[in-house]
Amino acid sequence: MLNGLRAFASARCGNVAFTFALVIIPVLILIGGATDFNRRENYETDLQAAADAATLAAVRYAIDSDPTDAEIRRYALDYLSSSFDLRSATLTNEDVIFETDGVLRVTASADVPTTILGIIGIGKLQANALAETLIGGSDLMMEAVLVLDVSNSMQGDRIEALKDASIEFSERMLDSGPDVMVGVVPFNQYVNVGPNISSSSWLDKPPSVTRSGENCWISRETYLANSCTRTPYTCTNDGVQQTCYSWSCPTSTDGYERTCRSYSYTERFNGSVRSRMPPLNITDGDYASNNIEGIASGGAWVPEILPLTSSLPDIEDHINGLWVSRDTYMEPGISWGVRVLSDSEPFAEGQPFDSYMADGGRKVMVIMSDGQNTRSRSSNGYHWARDVDDANEQTRLSCDNAKALGIEIYTIALDVNDRATLDLLEGCATSIDHFQNIARASQLDDSFDEIALALTEIRLTR
Repeated sequence: MLNGLRAFASARCGNVAFTFALVIIPVLILIGGATDFNRRENYETDLQAAADAATLAAVRYAIDSDPTDAEIRRYALDYLSSSFDLRSATLTNEDVIFETDGVLRVTASADVPTTILGIIGIGKLQANALAETLIGGSDLMMEAVLVLDVSNSMQGDRIEALKDASIEFSERMLDSGPDVMVGVVPFNQYVNVGPNISSSSWLDKPPSVTRSGENCWISRETYLANSCTRTPYTCTNDGVQQTCYSWSCPTSTDGYERTCRSYSYTERFNGSVRSRMPPLNITDGDYASNNIEGIASGGAWVPEILPLTSSLPDIEDHINGLWVSRDTYMEPGISWGVRVLSDSEPFAEGQPFDSYMADGGRKVMVIMSDGQNTRSRSSNGYHWARDVDDANEQTRLSCDNAKALGIEIYTIALDVNDRATLDLLEGCATSIDHFQNIARASQLDDSFDEIALALTEIRLTR
């Protein structure tokens, strides 16, 4: 009897184990199959990126080198193969097709080997990609504004490289069709709307005031005569660390001889403006009851804005005249970039946003900066505060406002090491493909050229 029970129990356990195996194998295949499909999806993403890159590269090659169709096709296929990280996948089909309407099309497929699905006879899955690029077109309608950092850190080779790159960009844009206009918004911690701009309804110009007095200082010769020495210390100029010097003297300087000089100058409106109270600082409207306040100063604090124009000589003259000064606050540059693209005051050279875009027009902003925000809005609308977090937040909001209006934003970060600033500029761009992070001023020409190509000659349509 006991032996019979044992045999029954053993048989029952065997049946349970068999049944469990029948159930668990499909479950394992299902789970493993999901892993295989996920791998295929990852490969397909990589393959699509490679196809996109191949079409763009082939069109640039065609524009720059004037090759034959066969050479373009070979170039695209080679670029596709080198761009796609094969790993264990195998490219099984690649083709390049030229259409009469200016479209270059790249198709590709790859076999991705499976692991678990092989158990049920599915040894591979296929990844597919299709990319189309539109070349040129005579019906281009575009308004583009260059928002350019001209703060102190842009001095030397940087500002000269920026001038050259911006002029070449503008020339290429204007050459692309008669319905293209370009404007320029230089910024440091302020912007300059121009001292002679009409201000009937939106700007409060301050009255001129004459200031006079006397400046006194201790000369270098006096310091040395009193056995003073120059002591180095670390200082910052627009966020860039530098070595500065101060005088250290063995006795109090109260009795030292001073050189004095009288001064007299007139402060007047030179074009620089304050920011309105948030959120009006980032918006383009409500000027009747909330005017922008101008600043009286002894001279211009930043180069003037150039409204939208189709005159290349005017653009060249304006950009060649750029100069650097002061610290960095990006938000005013971006907000005034929106106003330059507008069809109403303060600048009214642009077309109405909705109808222009409905007709196929594009509004574009290219923002270039070489460093983090070092200034922010003060309570009185000036930009003397140093709240970096607030400056970054206002900059982000200004970018969001521009994109909500339909403006396409490209951003260029030049030698930026601050992570928050890189994230800010990347997030400001319309997409990750609209953001560039470069290390040297000599790369500005290529950066602006790539943007000009994307806007005028090469458009990824699929």
